[in-house]
Amino acid sequence: IPEIPVTMENLDIKLNGHILNGTASAAKFTSGGIKAENLTSDFSMKGDKFYLNKLKGDAFDGKINGNIVYNLSNAQTGIIFSGEGLNAEKAVYGCVGIKNAIYGTLGFDTTMSLKVVDYNEMMKSLKGNLNFNIKNGSFGAIGKLDTLLQANNIITNSILKTTTMDACLACGVNYMDTANYEPEDTAKFEYLDGHLSFENGWANLNPIKSSGNSLAYYITGKYNLINGTTNINILGRLDAPIVAKLG
Repeated sequence: IPEIPVTMENLDIKLNGHILNGTASAAKFTSGGIKAENLTSDFSMKGDKFYLNKLKGDAFDGKINGNIVYNLSNAQTGIIFSGEGLNAEKAVYGCVGIKNAIYGTLGFDTTMSLKVVDYNEMMKSLKGNLNFNIKNGSFGAIGKLDTLLQANNIITNSILKTTTMDACLACGVNYMDTANYEPEDTAKFEYLDGHLSFENGWANLNPIKSSGNSLAYYITGKYNLINGTTNINILGRLDAPIVAKLG
């Protein structure tokens, strides 16, 4: 697929009787920003379907594993995959291209199907679910309260803009309330859970939830995988000392 170049290093294939049955390993795998190492897998061919089973490897400082089946006659592909102990910041940057987006330890599992032709067709045909969890993390380029307070519908309203100017400062990454509490950090969270479903080129958020000492989120809506448009609802809850600081 021209839009998705793939390179592999030190690919080792061992056949087991039949031409398309055996085991394989690769020292390195690269596709765009996605990089994996120490990959191993069993493979087999049954009819027009090619199977990669027990696929395992290292990626983004964690472990990944799963199964993939590819239909040679119609390019339909089924994927069951999971990961644990991944570096969330590296994973988001590698998969989505957003630097310093979010930090923490990432785990995920997904079951999906898609038609592997070109990018648009892949996104249109994508169906399935993705569940993820990030533990003991913090928001970076996305999710921080001060970022949300600078939303266009706030800063274009003169009254709201004036009201939230101090709020943006008070609820930044490093916040100290007036009662000499320990520094509060609205960016930090204990967990961030996400449940996504894919259909007709959309990713549906069903929902995404986070919880921290100072700030919690409950997010629903949808994201268009082809053109990047988003329609989401964000409900937030702030800790009492921060609310008092905001006045």
